[in-house]
Amino acid sequence: MIHRWLKADEVTTDDVGWAANLAIFRLVYLYAAILPIISHMLRWTSETMPLLTYDAWQPISFYRWLPDDVLRNAGLAHGLAVADWCLIVLGLIGFYTRSSLGLATVLSLYLFGLPQNFGKIDHTHHDIWFLAMLAAGPSGEMLSIDALIGAIRRADRGKVDLQVSKHTALATLRYVWLLMGVLYLSSGLGKLVAAWRTHWLDSANLANIIRRRWIVQRLYQRQFSPGFRYDKLPPALIQLGGLGTIAFETSAAGLVLFRGSRWLVILCGLAFHLSNGIILGIWFTSLMIAYVSMVDWAWLGRAAMRRVGRTPVTVIYDDSCKLCRRAIAILKTLDSCERLTPLAAASSDSFRMTYPQITSEMLARDLYVAGNGEVVAGYEAYRTIAACVPLLWPLALLMRLPPVAAMGGAFYRRIADNRQCRVAQDHGRPLVSMPAMKNTPALAAHLIGGLLLAAEATTATLNSGHGLAVFRILGMRSSTASVAGWKKQKWVWPFDRYPTFAYSWDLGSYRTWEPRLVYADGSESTIPPQVFARSFGNSLSVAEANVQQAVDYAHPEWRRKHALILAGMLWKNLPNSVRPRVIAINGYESVFSTNPDNPEPTSRTLIDTFPLQLLEAQTATNEGSRSRKPIRR
Repeated sequence: MIHRWLKADEVTTDDVGWAANLAIFRLVYLYAAILPIISHMLRWTSETMPLLTYDAWQPISFYRWLPDDVLRNAGLAHGLAVADWCLIVLGLIGFYTRSSLGLATVLSLYLFGLPQNFGKIDHTHHDIWFLAMLAAGPSGEMLSIDALIGAIRRADRGKVDLQVSKHTALATLRYVWLLMGVLYLSSGLGKLVAAWRTHWLDSANLANIIRRRWIVQRLYQRQFSPGFRYDKLPPALIQLGGLGTIAFETSAAGLVLFRGSRWLVILCGLAFHLSNGIILGIWFTSLMIAYVSMVDWAWLGRAAMRRVGRTPVTVIYDDSCKLCRRAIAILKTLDSCERLTPLAAASSDSFRMTYPQITSEMLARDLYVAGNGEVVAGYEAYRTIAACVPLLWPLALLMRLPPVAAMGGAFYRRIADNRQCRVAQDHGRPLVSMPAMKNTPALAAHLIGGLLLAAEATTATLNSGHGLAVFRILGMRSSTASVAGWKKQKWVWPFDRYPTFAYSWDLGSYRTWEPRLVYADGSESTIPPQVFARSFGNSLSVAEANVQQAVDYAHPEWRRKHALILAGMLWKNLPNSVRPRVIAINGYESVFSTNPDNPEPTSRTLIDTFPLQLLEAQTATNEGSRSRKPIRR
């Protein structure tokens, strides 16, 4: 029974359908998820990166091995971003798809990780993984320039049917689903352990998680207001949300493999992310877009066609005409639901005798389409084809308009009449036999997918702290040193455990570094959140991480130096109308209540004072720091 469940995808949709599904995922994900990221990187490398000081960099993972002048070279990064953008566009249109996306994966691995080197990891690892899977799999076999070129070449050799790799597209998509499931699994296990050992599932703790996030948004995000008080929902409802989150995250990796339960994963996953976005302001936008990969679009297209009463049609064409063969072969690259059955005029198939009234002389003049209870020719035949292929439905509607129909009919007649010369040239010339297509090896998809799964599982296990237990089980004596050494290297890109929100937080309080502006009369005021937003490029997580380090650094000298760098960045981004009245910035170790009704801190302890002269000196130092070496921490 389990074997039948696992094989349901192959039974319901064939290789052509899954090739179309993978191509649709390529188009949607590259356009809606990857292009916005690389466009942001183009702006970041030209506007933000040149202004970053050496002291702001905290290299992670393989970036620690790069020379300082290479890592911090904004010109080099911008040039690579331009090249990456071009490669992603080539992958989007499907020109040399595998090569373009393979190179784009390498460049994106470097570029997308650059903003992670400033004290906080934004979890976008999956973008690199899915790019790699699109490059490894046959994502360009349909809906691509590569597919059109391949169709023309096949047509010139006498074959119009679409050829796709056997089982490889589905295998590629399954690795994408499993990678998504592993992301959720590592985070869900963290919550499950916290719920078992501590009070994580208590409604008070869950409400505090919401309130704590609101504090961060209020302090460092411009124009934030909590809106609806989700923290005041009935305790049972809050606990139900926590249980539902654990259930979804721990089961998604298994449920996503079965066709019947995949829809449940889609619905629950989108509801989970939308809830996180609305309540906590955490939007995993590109991960939500990746849910496109879980939908069997070919099956939906067939179901929609049946719903409107459209049956597959037979396209009868003159196989002695090169132009006709090319047209049919190109149409087959768009036929994701296999609604078109090509039938050559000279075919010896008995099915050809079903339409004896359509003679070779008639086919020498027009293309014919039979199906849905009618036989049409010429321009109407192409309109019928468009109406039967889901991807061409908009074109079919456009072709119905009288002006378009008049111009289209005249254009078709001109092309059809002029092709007579081509028929004369090709008539009687034997078609070159085409050998059977060798299936594209699935080795690349299995190799890349397996490596990504193994690397993420290993890194998530070690970074979550469970690596110590694993080493002990294996009997390794140096387990403590090994795990400590691993963590010290900060192996958090491009693999890491995603946020669990299962940490042991003190209920009702939030401790942080609070910088305040000091005026000549001795009064003070809070630095507006929009100043933090400008200083950290509107990255809430990076702002919070850097501010927290101003109180969390164990080494006093590093802590004060980091606080001074932050104060200098904030001073530089203060409005010009405020600067003349400021004489210093004080830094406090402040404790806030998580209750949104109490915006003022419950306690403040002065730990830093940076006078105006020091701030101006720090600003000058920051602007000139690109020519000196950083301090290694």
